[in-house]
Amino acid sequence: MILGLEPWVFWLILMAVLLLIEVLTVNLVSIWFAGGALAAMIASFLGASVLLQIIIAVAISGVLLAAVLIFKPFDSAKNAQPPRTNSDRVIGEVGIVLERIDDVEGKGLVKVMGQTWSAVSQDGTAIEKNAEVRICAISGVKLVVERI
Repeated sequence: MILGLEPWVFWLILMAVLLLIEVLTVNLVSIWFAGGALAAMIASFLGASVLLQIIIAVAISGVLLAAVLIFKPFDSAKNAQPPRTNSDRVIGEVGIVLERIDDVEGKGLVKVMGQTWSAVSQDGTAIEKNAEVRICAISGVKLVVERI
């Protein structure tokens, strides 16, 4: 008896609770423990002692957890960089200065990827019209650029 219940009933309830927790969370939280509870329930049906059932539950849970930790780095979909879909896609691109960039006067336009942006120089120096620049960052609605 475990907590006044037949061992297989205890493991069944524990497994159900752990699976419910797993369903209610967005990450893998308790699935390996549910697997251990399932293995212990099977051991209970086969007549194993309660101590052996506990050892099996802990061992199987540990093996399942270790397997996830070992193979998780190979999950390329999780480790891949998300596609750049918004304004951040211009960072690192090369643009052409359409209007002289002068941080003191607050002027400057750059064309990059077919779009015209207000721009400031990364180091504060003026950059002449038609110069090629690399986009370093976005600050508010302005590109921060450096001369190439």
